[in-house]
Amino acid sequence: MKAEVAVVGAGVIGALAAYELAKRGVEVVLLDAEKPGAATLASAGMLAPYPEGLSGELLEAGLFGLKTYPGLLAELKEKGHPVEASFAGTWVAALSLREKEAWEAQDPLPYPVRGALGAKRFPGGFVHPKRLREALLGAFQALGGVYLRAEVEGVERGRVYWGE
Repeated sequence: MKAEVAVVGAGVIGALAAYELAKRGVEVVLLDAEKPGAATLASAGMLAPYPEGLSGELLEAGLFGLKTYPGLLAELKEKGHPVEASFAGTWVAALSLREKEAWEAQDPLPYPVRGALGAKRFPGGFVHPKRLREALLGAFQALGGVYLRAEVEGVERGRVYWGE
């Protein structure tokens, strides 16, 4: 089998990469062992770059993802692959009095938070990881992409070897 690009791993990241390449007319084969989406299924689907304590490029990547997810999900829904998601935000508990006071000055809580000094709502949300993966795989295959359940055994000089 020949393809311009082989993507190894059919979790959300691999399926998204394969889908985006196929949208651009690239011949793609997507390969995954018999445990598709293992890391994806371990995910809770949180889209919360602020509470994760990220900084620098990781925070920028998280914010980019948060900004672009609604468009991707609308595109998948339009193609017949709806995905459960919400962008209502993420509440983070204040861990110090200083943090609580700073947050209250900006945006007071609408109700008390039991067991916490206070809390603040940050942009964020969630996406159902299993459904997202399934939607991406469906959209990828609808574009003519090839998805093989096969364990990759090696990569060498532009060739990918997998078990049958």
